[in-house]
Amino acid sequence: MDYRNRICDACGLPLREDEDVVVCPDCGTPQHRACFEKNGQCIHADRHGENFDWSAEAGEAPMQKNGARCPVCGHENAPNATECARCGQPFSDEAPMLSRPFSPQQTVSAARLVEDLFFDAPNGEAELALDDDEREQVEFVLSQRMLQATPGMTEAQTQEKLCGHPLRQVMTFLSSHALTFVNKFRKLENGSAFTWNWAAFFLTPYWFFYRKLYKPGIVVLTVRICLAIAVYGPVTRVSELMMTLSQAAQDGSLTEAMYASTMEQISTYAPVMIVSLGVLLLLAFLSGLLADRLYHRHVQRTLDRLKQLESRDAFLVHFLRNSAVSPLLAAVSYAAISIIPNLIMTFVVR
Repeated sequence: MDYRNRICDACGLPLREDEDVVVCPDCGTPQHRACFEKNGQCIHADRHGENFDWSAEAGEAPMQKNGARCPVCGHENAPNATECARCGQPFSDEAPMLSRPFSPQQTVSAARLVEDLFFDAPNGEAELALDDDEREQVEFVLSQRMLQATPGMTEAQTQEKLCGHPLRQVMTFLSSHALTFVNKFRKLENGSAFTWNWAAFFLTPYWFFYRKLYKPGIVVLTVRICLAIAVYGPVTRVSELMMTLSQAAQDGSLTEAMYASTMEQISTYAPVMIVSLGVLLLLAFLSGLLADRLYHRHVQRTLDRLKQLESRDAFLVHFLRNSAVSPLLAAVSYAAISIIPNLIMTFVVR
């Protein structure tokens, strides 16, 4: 029988041509060798006493490669699937029923996905205890984040490490644009001198807060606020002088002497404004140059710290809080740069 692109009932992922497959001698169920060894037995071992025959239920036709792609995890399913074999995501009600419904093992629960994701996490219960509903909510969010960040990840890829931790964990931690940062982190770990981050260059310090890198974000934010305060007076004065020139030109009272005098006054404020602009460009350049390296260190140290916790519940909660991105913090940092200098200078002027 051709097992290529059929579903492994243990993990819900396809059995690809380049992967090691084990066929159960009792029921004929094909599984990834890694899945078989992890379970220590066939996934259908509890049904062997029922004369369960995988080939009889599965049918002889191999799964087509161009099936229904899950909108949540990206998994390729059978063409007429009504739900995802990997994550259980239901498809449209109009989809026709399968001739062979998926077995319970193929619709993987959130708890099972989280267990596979955090197999090396602490197992204690001393620090923090969630009730069943809270734990279920945390597991659901983490499982969906994992499925969205790691679509189509093969069993071999789950064994890889990055930042000293399993690749799937790191990608789930990164969440948004995970693959982009995986490629950058690999370059850094392979000895690359530097990588470049255009988002950090154009959106500093907002990018740091968006990615929850608080320390560099606060440093850059503080420098930006100090620069805004330093140039507040010169910028205000230059704006007033330009307004005076414009108004004089409109009413016909502008003279050559008045123009020369005003431009001379404006030139006196030029040095501080040029220096301020230079510092802003330097900050942006350093942010673009160092952002990926700082983020790599942040991910590694955060996961190291979380795995020192004694409670599994505490690990899951803190992983959820520290991972992914925060548009709200980015918006708050933008508001801080826009509002704080004006508030400070308003009180100083008074």
